[in-house]
Amino acid sequence: MNESIRESGVDDDRPTFPDDPATQHSHLSRLILELGAAVYACEPVGALDFLARGLLDDAREHFRAEEEVMQETGYPALDEHRQQHTSLLARIEVIRNSFSSGASSSGMTELAAAFSLHEQTMDEEMLRYFRGFK
Repeated sequence: MNESIRESGVDDDRPTFPDDPATQHSHLSRLILELGAAVYACEPVGALDFLARGLLDDAREHFRAEEEVMQETGYPALDEHRQQHTSLLARIEVIRNSFSSGASSSGMTELAAAFSLHEQTMDEEMLRYFRGFK
């Protein structure tokens, strides 16, 4: 198992997240809100792109870590969960691309709603499953 995802002090092979999932989710939610506020405030394209790129990078890393743990544990809904991650990342890409084309993005509300729904459904189910490994 990847040592970076092992809880400190744990000396068995139970998979764990690198950081508390709730903290990671709060961070991503905050980035989505910051990007939405910047869009609403008509910030320059460069600033919007910077925020969107940061959100995209952080979301990719978080999703990669989640999927690694799901793979290690044999999580039964891995494929469906991964598809939702792919969809969320695609939404962020569409929003980011809209900035570079000069269009204002109307997808921020939908992104925030989709991420929130993902947290409340897929992530909650996944966390219940992982609690069985602790």
